[in-house]
Formats: sequence, structure tokens, C-alpha cells
Amino acid sequence: GYARAMQRLVRWLGASEANMQMGHMRFEPNINLHVTRGQTTYKTPIVEVKNLNSFRALENAVSYEVERQYAEWQADPDGFTLEKQGKQNRGYDDTTGQTVFQRGKEEAHDYRYFPDPDLVPVVVDDAWQDAVRQSIGELPLARRQRYMDACQLTFKEADALTQDAPTGDLLDDAVTAGADAKRCVNLLLGRGAALANERGCTIAEIGLTAGALAELAGMLTAGQINATAAAKVFDKMVETGQAPKAIAEADGLLAVTDAGQLETWVDEAIAANPQAAEDAKAGGKKRKKAFGFLMGQVMQKSRGAADPQRVQSILAGKLGAE
Repeated sequence: GYARAMQRLVRWLGASEANMQMGHMRFEPNINLHVTRGQTTYKTPIVEVKNLNSFRALENAVSYEVERQYAEWQADPDGFTLEKQGKQNRGYDDTTGQTVFQRGKEEAHDYRYFPDPDLVPVVVDDAWQDAVRQSIGELPLARRQRYMDACQLTFKEADALTQDAPTGDLLDDAVTAGADAKRCVNLLLGRGAALANERGCTIAEIGLTAGALAELAGMLTAGQINATAAAKVFDKMVETGQAPKAIAEADGLLAVTDAGQLETWVDEAIAANPQAAEDAKAGGKKRKKAFGFLMGQVMQKSRGAADPQRVQSILAGKLGAE
């Protein structure tokens, strides 16, 4: 919604941390209804709900006010109007979920504003605005749309990667280095998001570099490592700062693609589980479960290093393709 987009923009620009619990940001929505009955449009009194410090409070306060104002207008269509009652300030009670009248709202002249001689007028001309637009860089909603258009990301994926600028920069820099965007996204929103959640920080703050991300994504694309092993490498490279390939080599996580070794593991799995092999050969409802079980046995024997696609192909050849 609008409020979350505003918080994201403020953070993106570095104007504020916009932490509502810390008092960096508050919302004071103005609510009134325009109700048309017949040829007449009625305007209910404008209510400003003060000092809301959470998105939940904002949503609940606005929803309550809409219902309250409509009910009061229905009870007195000619009396409950902006013209007759003016504007008012109300507070929100988290416990009851209701707004509470505080006072009538003053007009501008009631505040007795006067010019301050130390504050000179600021003229915002077109040239200044154009210069700001040129220097401000890509904003979050524009980047989100770019990810959806250029990288074929879903809205959910693109939205998650544009919660802050540095996380999106990680993706952009890795792709510029030659990595596949979708591979990078899966890594960032998989183990990257999990680690960030554990540490209470953004994905960009977990200690990942674009170079390491690009290298690991490239290893996945080349079939040098499978997804399970990649998750282990990801965690270790974030923890130690080591290069992905060095970690995979040292920990024996590089994918095994040697046909002879893969076939040996497959044969051992079939020999150790004859009933599953028979179920897989028989087809029908049992095949999928039995086939998956045997796949798991092979991956277990290889300690996760076997290339899953090649294992699947070898198993299908021995058990019969469905």
C-alpha cells in the first residue's frame, strides 16, 4: 500500500531509517466520506487520526473511521456533514480498535502563522526539479518494474528485492558480471533471505558480495554443483568470505557427473531396495513415490553430490520411463 511504499522510499533515499517503533515515522491520515443520495452529495466531517505508529494501527483506524462515519451519517444525513461540523482530531485506541474524539481542528489562521525573517523563501523551479530527477537515480517502484520486465521476475520476487537499494544492487552487479538473474534471485531469496531473517538485517547486510553471488550462480548454471550443495556453500561463503568454488572443492560438494560413478550408486540403491524398484517398474500410483525414494537413496549415498538430472535419467533407463 501507499504507506509501506512511502516508508520504502524514505529509506531508499537515505532520508530516515523510518522505524515506526523508534518514532522515526508516524502517520496521521485524514478521512471523510462523499456519499451520493439522489442528486445530492454529502461530505462527512474530515477526521485526522493522530500519531499512528504501526501499519496495523493505520489500517484499523482508517477502517474504523469509514464505518463510524457512514453509520453516523446514516443516522443524521443533514447534520453529520463537513459544512455543519467542520474538522476534528481523533486518537486511536489500540486496545478497543476505536478512535476517540480529541478536539476540533483549527484552520490555518487559527495557528497564527507569521513569517520568520531567518527563513528565506525557497523557489522550486523546473530546472531545479529536473536536476534532482537526474541525480536521484532509479527509485524502488521503477526498479521493481524493471526486474519484472527485464528479468521475468514475479511481482513477489521483484518486490522483495527492492525493499532496500543495496539488495537490488547485489543482484544488478552479479548479473552485470555475467550471472543468470533467476539463479541469483533464487539464492538471494532462499538462503539469503533466511540468513537475513535470522540476523534481523537486510539481505545486503549478511556479508555477501556480488562477485561471490555471481560465481555460485555460475556454478549452478554449469551443473558444477546442485541446489542442496549450493545452499551449504552459500552459508559458508557468507560466514568465511571464501570463494564458492574453493569451498565446494574443500568440502567435496562439487557435483559428481561421472557416468560410471553415478551408475554404481544407482545400482547399489536398487539392490538395497528391491521392493521400491519393483514398485517403480510396475508403474501406476506407486511409481512416483518409489522413484522419488530411490532418487533420495542415491543422493544420500553421494552425500548430495550426485547430479540429480543425470541420476534421474539413469534410474529411468533401468526402471523404465513412465
